[in-house]
Amino acid sequence: LNSGDFQVAFEYARQQITEYPSCYGLMLWVAQALDAYFVVMPQDRTEETDGFVRLCLERALESTEEAIRIGAADTLYNYELRSENYEAAESYLRYFSSENPERKRKQALLYSKTGRLDEACKAYEELLYVGCQTARMVLQSLYNIAVQQGDLQRARFLVDKHTELVKVYDMGEYMEAAAV
Repeated sequence: LNSGDFQVAFEYARQQITEYPSCYGLMLWVAQALDAYFVVMPQDRTEETDGFVRLCLERALESTEEAIRIGAADTLYNYELRSENYEAAESYLRYFSSENPERKRKQALLYSKTGRLDEACKAYEELLYVGCQTARMVLQSLYNIAVQQGDLQRARFLVDKHTELVKVYDMGEYMEAAAV
């Protein structure tokens, strides 16, 4: 793609996929590189190239490796989001664990794009709450380690950070006083 001759690069990519038809990592990499290229150079996108990218991504969804499946689903989600095909974008969220905050963030974005603003706000607020709880637990763990090491200066610093976090999230005076 850097040489400027897109068709040569595209044919080479297609040849590599044909030569290694079960290499899902290669399919994902090629599809993501082409998709990114098309974002910058949309005039080179054709039905043929689009079909090839989608085929590679759909095949990568069949991988036994979770990272490859999620990468393919993420790329397809973003493609459909750019195309304003929100229902199709939503269908790729099933590849993300329900415990993955990225899934909820992507769902919230779809809610906002489709006018379901109350649902979007609720999902974003849930993400903030979980993020805050995670940060509080990590600060508590770091505080415990600092105390075990006898580093009271660091422990005090962590208590102060916890208090600041609680203030940012407006969790009330009790939570401020209960810092770590």
